[in-house]
Amino acid sequence: GYDGSTAIPVLVGLHGRGDTPKDFIHADYQTLADQLNIAFVAISGVVPTGKNSFAWATDPKTNVAHVNKVLTQLFRAEKIKPGKMALFGFSQGAQVLLQLEVAESDKWSGAIAMSPGLFPAASLVPVSGKQPSLSHQRYLITNGEKEYPANLNLAKADLDELKQMGALPKQLLYPDMGHSFPPDYYKQLPRWAANALQLNDKPE
Repeated sequence: GYDGSTAIPVLVGLHGRGDTPKDFIHADYQTLADQLNIAFVAISGVVPTGKNSFAWATDPKTNVAHVNKVLTQLFRAEKIKPGKMALFGFSQGAQVLLQLEVAESDKWSGAIAMSPGLFPAASLVPVSGKQPSLSHQRYLITNGEKEYPANLNLAKADLDELKQMGALPKQLLYPDMGHSFPPDYYKQLPRWAANALQLNDKPE
């Protein structure tokens, strides 16, 4: 029922390596968009890896420029509700979104990063070189306990760096799960999305 006349919270999805936006966000998200009165946007990776598949760049600056270009094409600035834009992603997309959050901390309200992975994985160094304060943002990182050690180590490094920049990130570890979406993803996404977009008063 959204008619585009008012500003709306926006949740931006970044897919994993070898996927496409259509693989990541599909018609099943319409119910949640209506329920929370938010917009979902899926953005493709910047590097083509096949006829219909994409990956993200290892250079954070390239990804920042790409995401900003797409959002500018999709939304006029006044159509995004101030302070209500967040990111969610899987694998490569999850690590890239954390880099984006740090690079432009004033733009984003929070993030849902599922099984972050990127090789080579740069630390969360701001593009500007200046360390931001992330105390206003809300972060959730999910992992499977049976993921590759490299993924678990990367998540730990991300959590440590986010804390150093003032954030209070939360991690959920799922037993008997490898590198995949959490088994309760669709059940929990409404709550996770509301938290990342700061639609509720207190962080969960």
